[in-house]
Amino acid sequence: SVITPGRLQLTVALHQWQDEEGKVHTGGASGMLCHELQSGDHFNARLLPHAEFHAPENARRPLILIATGCGIAPFIGFIEQRKYAANAAPVWLMFGNRWRDVDYLYREQLEAHHRHGVISRLDTVFSRDQQERIHVTDKMREQGQELARWLLEEDAALYVCGRGSTLGKGVDQVLREILVQHGPYTSESVEPLIEQWSADGKLRRDLFD
Repeated sequence: SVITPGRLQLTVALHQWQDEEGKVHTGGASGMLCHELQSGDHFNARLLPHAEFHAPENARRPLILIATGCGIAPFIGFIEQRKYAANAAPVWLMFGNRWRDVDYLYREQLEAHHRHGVISRLDTVFSRDQQERIHVTDKMREQGQELARWLLEEDAALYVCGRGSTLGKGVDQVLREILVQHGPYTSESVEPLIEQWSADGKLRRDLFD
């Protein structure tokens, strides 16, 4: 993609849910953007920056990016930054969604970055493409030894973006398992390590529901 100053690129999923009485509700913002606005319409909005969720200033620090659904949105910018950085460190992206054919957001862009080496490793998981549900956290377990090496030996920064009720809880649990299994930690000693990583910015989360 081409970076255009003054232009905002959005990633929107229509949010719908059913209440206890069976009535279907649609999210106000996503409903407006997906169903109500027409080309050329105008509306007022304001940005709410997430000050703690930005790529490391040091482009020579490896990045592990874990995203589900619209959680891929901020990482497009992270990856674009690395594309234009000199001597940039490796980037490992893990992305999960439901169906590959319809939910592989930014597919062409991400696969092009992978081919050109901007993304060093690209793992995708689509939970509904097979009978057994497979999620990003399953891929993390599968690649646990290498993830631990990146985090402990390469001092990679780990960023997580997606739903808090699913990805947020799952990633934290699997991260504990990986560090105990493949690192010099116990179930007790790994807790202060993760707390320290969260405090110093090695582990950053942008979670929503």
